[in-house]
Amino acid sequence: MSERPPEHSESETPQPSTLEQLKNFARDAASAAAREPDVNTVEIGAGARVEQIAVGRNILQAKINIGALVVPVRFLLALVGVALVVAAAAWFYFVPAQMPLDTTNIAVANFGQVDAQGNAQDNARARELSAWLYGKLQSEKSGLPDGTKLTVWNDAMTFLEKRAPLGRVDNEAQAMELANRVGADMVIYGNLDVNQDPAQFVPQFYVRQAGREADELTGTQPLGKKLIIDKSVPELKDYLDLNLKPRADAVLWFARGIGLDALGEYGRAYQLFCNADMTLTNWDATQGREILYYFMGREALFAGRTDARARATETLGPAWGTCTPFHNAAEATDAAQQWFEKSKSIDDNYARAYFGIGQAHAQRANAIVRDRARDMPGLETARTELGQAIENFQAALDRLPQDDSDSLVDLKTRAAMGAAYILSGQTYVLANQADAANHPLEPALSELERAETILEPLTRAIPADQTRFRAQVYLTLGVARRLRGHTFQVLNDAVSAKDAYTHAADDFAQCLEIGKREPNDDFLQNDVLPNCTREQNEVTQALSKF
Repeated sequence: MSERPPEHSESETPQPSTLEQLKNFARDAASAAAREPDVNTVEIGAGARVEQIAVGRNILQAKINIGALVVPVRFLLALVGVALVVAAAAWFYFVPAQMPLDTTNIAVANFGQVDAQGNAQDNARARELSAWLYGKLQSEKSGLPDGTKLTVWNDAMTFLEKRAPLGRVDNEAQAMELANRVGADMVIYGNLDVNQDPAQFVPQFYVRQAGREADELTGTQPLGKKLIIDKSVPELKDYLDLNLKPRADAVLWFARGIGLDALGEYGRAYQLFCNADMTLTNWDATQGREILYYFMGREALFAGRTDARARATETLGPAWGTCTPFHNAAEATDAAQQWFEKSKSIDDNYARAYFGIGQAHAQRANAIVRDRARDMPGLETARTELGQAIENFQAALDRLPQDDSDSLVDLKTRAAMGAAYILSGQTYVLANQADAANHPLEPALSELERAETILEPLTRAIPADQTRFRAQVYLTLGVARRLRGHTFQVLNDAVSAKDAYTHAADDFAQCLEIGKREPNDDFLQNDVLPNCTREQNEVTQALSKF
């Protein structure tokens, strides 16, 4: 006869754990709520247990007994809620949505792909590529000189490192929006072109206009030639190290130089780019090196605005790499043109190089026009320089992509061309003042009319958020019209003179009104607006005589 299994008393029966009771309760509650709309009440065991449970579709009442401690579920839920609120508040407080203010900031957006119809979309391989570039920037920035502050963001970061998603960026407008949203000085973006076999990729970087005077550096530029992305990123490691890593290293130098440029330290930025030219030995001409020479040219050009700026480079120490400091403005302007020419020699279709060459010619001519010791041969030289400036500006416009007609590069080049025509008109006015018999004023009117024809449409084409640029264009347009008014006045054409002066007064008023919108832009407040005020006063005095 087989033995019966021993019987267990109720006290010896294993009791379910509190967690199991809660799970059972949740399951039973869901079933009960589905069956009955009213409240259901059940009792569950002794010891560590859940008891006094009331369940309805919108009602939960319970107590959890843990030994002698009785804790209402509502109280526990309240504690959980408070903990979640505190955690969320701490996350919002400690995890940034904006990049730091005291560093130069690089945002590496998620790369995507462009399909056969030209539509951009997310792509796992492209996103993996953006994470790879972010990792390279992070690892390489540690090798920069002491005192360099750079911050790099990408969506590969965890939610505890940043709380602002960068997302995918497909064009310059989106790059500008991202830069403004997170406080990035530079945005790196791009899309795989899968219509090519194999797929190709061109990294691009956008530089934000953050109140810098040398704002022609802003906007988007392609970072070298196309890359072939025909495999997964791990399989392309050697290829990327050879072809993309040098560009990543260059980006770090660009970011450092842009940071100095934003502070108005053009001489130091120029010195830094000169050292980059010596240091970046693995960055060859096929990988976008023309951009470096363009940046060098821009900083040299701004250092050459005045003799004082140029001579300030002599105090920057001996670390000049491939360059030397400047002794005067003319020397800096000449160096700028040489770097722009070198940039053009690498890429004959690089529009910005032509723009830079034109600016160097115009700056040289402007120095002659402002010189009180100028003579007739000097004015002829200035006119020749301006002819070369205008020729290069047109070459830049001819080399811009057809779909780039609304970019800041296009608009700034047209504005620079308009300013060159004004200077050319001034050379004729000054020649007439010195020798009216041999230098008629009609050529001056022709040049000033060309300037007006170019500049007037820009007042409508420049985006509304480009406050400084719009104010500058109104100032330049107003100067063209004021000079036309003066020329008509000398020619005794009172009707045309008054009309030109009246339009000029409106332009200067627009300049002042627009300028009020950016009270923290030092260049706008300390340079552009005072010029508008002075010109407005001159026009007001001229109109008072009619």
